[in-house]
Amino acid sequence: MTVEEWGKGRPDYYTPTLPGRESIITEEDTQIGWRHSDNYDVPTWTTATHTIYTVPTGYSLALGIIDVSTDNSCINKFRLLADATEVIKFKFDFSYVLDMSSITGQEINEGQVIKIYLTNNNVLNDTFYLTMSGVLIKRLGG
Repeated sequence: MTVEEWGKGRPDYYTPTLPGRESIITEEDTQIGWRHSDNYDVPTWTTATHTIYTVPTGYSLALGIIDVSTDNSCINKFRLLADATEVIKFKFDFSYVLDMSSITGQEINEGQVIKIYLTNNNVLNDTFYLTMSGVLIKRLGG
């Protein structure tokens, strides 16, 4: 018995798609890589608040990765606000990495102030290590 060859390559139902927004830096004049990295000492049973960035005029910030960790085991909390709007919050033990894709990523608009809240629920003073990255996207006409 012989089988007819129907064609080669991708299946008939395959169609290429484009992402809804930029996922990588393609042009330096419209997209700039952004990174924030710092350590925060937080006393036992307290919440430390830090203002870390203001998105510049003419740009928006697309968050990509949030990586937070501590030296000691305890269920701690992390919150990120853009002005008064809560963007992200989660609990973690030792460390947590939140990887946001171009579909699920959070976009923060120009002029918004990014503030973080680090809650140490431990009986020990602890240091929080925070690294955040993303892409500043230049707005049309900006």
